[in-house]
Amino acid sequence: MKILKLYLALFAMVMAVASCSEAWLDNEPTGATLTDEQLDAMPDGIELQTNGLYTLLYLPNGSAHDYFGQRSIDIVCDLLSSDMGIVKQGYGWFEEDATLTTWQSTSSRNSYIWAYYYRIIKNCNVLIGKINDLGTLESDPEMQVNCAQALTMRAYAYYGLLTMYGRSLTQLGGDPAVLAETRLCPYYNENSRVDSAVGTSTMDQIALAIENDLTRAIGYFENNGFSRDTKQRADQWVAKSYLAKLYLEVGRYQEAYETAADVCDNSGYTIIPLAEVTDNGFNNIGDNSWLWGIDVDASNRGGLRSFFGQVDVHSYSYAYSGAYKVMDDILGKSIETTDVRLGWFDRQWRPVAKFFPVGKKNAYSAADIDRNWLSDDVLMRIEEIYLVAAEAAAWNNDADGARKYLEPLIKERYYVENDGEMTFDQAEIDEINAMDANALRTRIYKEIRIELWGEGRSLNAYKRLDPVEDRPRGTNHFSVNQGTTTANPVRFQIPLAEQNYNLSIRDEIAQGLLNPNVE
Repeated sequence: MKILKLYLALFAMVMAVASCSEAWLDNEPTGATLTDEQLDAMPDGIELQTNGLYTLLYLPNGSAHDYFGQRSIDIVCDLLSSDMGIVKQGYGWFEEDATLTTWQSTSSRNSYIWAYYYRIIKNCNVLIGKINDLGTLESDPEMQVNCAQALTMRAYAYYGLLTMYGRSLTQLGGDPAVLAETRLCPYYNENSRVDSAVGTSTMDQIALAIENDLTRAIGYFENNGFSRDTKQRADQWVAKSYLAKLYLEVGRYQEAYETAADVCDNSGYTIIPLAEVTDNGFNNIGDNSWLWGIDVDASNRGGLRSFFGQVDVHSYSYAYSGAYKVMDDILGKSIETTDVRLGWFDRQWRPVAKFFPVGKKNAYSAADIDRNWLSDDVLMRIEEIYLVAAEAAAWNNDADGARKYLEPLIKERYYVENDGEMTFDQAEIDEINAMDANALRTRIYKEIRIELWGEGRSLNAYKRLDPVEDRPRGTNHFSVNQGTTTANPVRFQIPLAEQNYNLSIRDEIAQGLLNPNVE
């Protein structure tokens, strides 16, 4: 942890002043980069560069307040699925996303997401190449652990491209064979020429590369008994979780089930208990439900350029000042009164009790509001992996397997009161026990939308589980009457700049091998 903090301190620089004119908007210092020569001159340079990969998860992009790594992309995904809405226009941040247009090739958001993942891929490739050049990988446990983290991060980035720029297996007709015929994005590894852009690989080629990276990383982690000193680093459970999610995406449902079950049964992470659901705040990387997160402190806080700076009504944030990001009211009204998660939201469907700083759940006044922005950012929770296991089993027509991993979550979310104490609602369990695999899949989709709201999973789940073109949006979206009255489970188009300047992709388009603008 000390090495990581040293790295972050070395990376500190002042960012450009925000484009907002409001006097209450402060500017925050954040990270930048060091040269390869500077890194190589440091003790334990490989270790520092490995830690540096994780800074890319949250680095802001210039002065904009809606470009801050993975958590900004999570907001975009929830907006594009329409499970999240923006009530009214104001400061401008994320408002174009709310109109459901930023997946298009001409969008600056689209270009940012593409560049974000490829920046991570490039840094991973450079690091893996340096580790290989040392010639000690197969004999040095420390190099294996560093390599495993780089491999996991590279897989994470390609998984992001696969799910955002590809259509889901459901949208492609359900036959995994079509993945071999569907072009996706360029693939680069540590052996790629840095001065040469390549054409697109198919979805199954990208998926195989992700699988190879993750299985190799898992081997290095497990063979060396790796135990991380901070959950900001990847480890074998993060790698296995992404492997399970990959298998789910490409229709390898039994492998998805077995891999996710391994994480649920053996990782030691636990579902947030019923009594703590509305008091959790999703603000602490130490929470035992978190598999992976960003450890925020004064050296790396994003301020207004952060998830809490955009979504939390109890922080000194845009949401506090009225730019509310809310749960879609149609989805909100579908939450049962016996579901404790209903308490995450107020009557306007603002997430007043899901995301909040420590001890600040009821902070509405200027005197009480949190101005430090030190809440940690969640990247993956064990609840998601329980849902992955359940969904994989349901797709595989294994109703018993689906119930095995759905029920533990249901028992910690649906309640009845007995003598003033909350206990789980047996009626919900009875209902699930009566469902077949198809009905369970529908129920699992609802649980994903509620449980993981605000965590960036809804667009991908929408494409995978309910890819309809005409699902209505609630009336609490400012853009509901601006030509976007229905949600559309899109894939992101290849950015226009990539189409114009990558000669290999231009050739594919010219030859009719690639249509980069298919929705």
